[in-house]
Amino acid sequence: MWWFRVFVLAACVAGLVGCNRGDQARAIEVPTIRTPAEADNYLIHAEKISKEALEKSGRDESLTSAEQDNVKEALAYFEGLIAYDPARYQPYFGAGKLAYALGEWQKSLEYMQQAIRLAPPPSKTPPVELVTMIAEAHYVSSRSLYFLQKFDEAAAAAGLARTLVKASPDYLIAEASALLEMKREDDARILVLEALSLDAEHPRAKQLAKLLKLR
Repeated sequence: MWWFRVFVLAACVAGLVGCNRGDQARAIEVPTIRTPAEADNYLIHAEKISKEALEKSGRDESLTSAEQDNVKEALAYFEGLIAYDPARYQPYFGAGKLAYALGEWQKSLEYMQQAIRLAPPPSKTPPVELVTMIAEAHYVSSRSLYFLQKFDEAAAAAGLARTLVKASPDYLIAEASALLEMKREDDARILVLEALSLDAEHPRAKQLAKLLKLR
């Protein structure tokens, strides 16, 4: 089914870190989608044109103007998918990822919050893909909240992500970054050390370690 393919998008951009991009947009219209076949085609194309840009953004690398345009076009397609089937949580998640990559923090946050609201309630044995997506939605929400300077909410969202996926240096550092802004250096230090134990070369963990004089 078309919406299941959003899991593929989630897998390829885990740990994504956004930054504000330029506003050199080409005119892009949100498509009107009428059939499952059209939905599938738009989703496939959105994944194709945004995959490399999202992976690049996930490595904290700047996007070219053309890459920004590709992400904006993909976002328009996901917004069309939301209009086509607003009860599905997956397209909100995809749109949230793309908006975040463009530095549209508030829009990303709203999409991710809706994805979390619409996701199936927890079960004893939830699918791994579902758990991963919800954790990532909390993580991206945390990063957006951080850039919106809502540090207490950012820390809480990252903490929720960590309850779902335990061994993620990205989630640990997201919470540590927010705690540091809240002057909770001792708590941040514990999380940074844990992140480094999982990935000694994690870029943001190394930056925070230096800031906290752990290295």
